[in-house]
Amino acid sequence: MEGMDFSAMRETMVQKGVEENTLARVIRTVDDMEQQGLLKQTNNYAAYSIIGVGAVLFFVGAIVTIASYINYGGAGLLWYGAIILGISMFIGGLKALQR
Repeated sequence: MEGMDFSAMRETMVQKGVEENTLARVIRTVDDMEQQGLLKQTNNYAAYSIIGVGAVLFFVGAIVTIASYINYGGAGLLWYGAIILGISMFIGGLKALQR
């Protein structure tokens, strides 16, 4: 029955003699599973976006920090805010993927 819409599933099950209350439970269960799959896809997309933004922030902060350290001979500018935020977002995105 994979790939069938709900009306085709219902029709096939009615032809096989499945009771109405059982039929309703099966359709509801399949619908719930479909909704959970769509929600998981949406959450994964958001998690990957957070991971990407976190990685960019970390690398920008690290590059600016290293470049300013090199250019100013040890008295460089430390972009710790971008680095810490980038690491935090990256870890948060990874944790969101595990859920």
